[in-house]
Amino acid sequence: MTRSATLAVLVGTPLLAPVLIPAVPGALGSWLARYWPITAGQTAYAVIHRPGAVAPAAGPVVLAAATALIGVAGRLAFRRRDL
Repeated sequence: MTRSATLAVLVGTPLLAPVLIPAVPGALGSWLARYWPITAGQTAYAVIHRPGAVAPAAGPVVLAAATALIGVAGRLAFRRRDL
């Protein structure tokens, strides 16, 4: 990963996004802070529920939907490029 800048950006961005999202102004920042897949998934096991966060039951649903969307996009890209 250290030799590929593209791979470093693709792996690092989703992991650093919960830290960087509060810097995004306006409604987009608040929407991203609430529905970012990593942050939404963490609400399922949070001991203290934050106000404005996704409900604990909806967090894993958001995470699963994002995972499915990424899987479908990857499958389509694979079929388009490699067949």
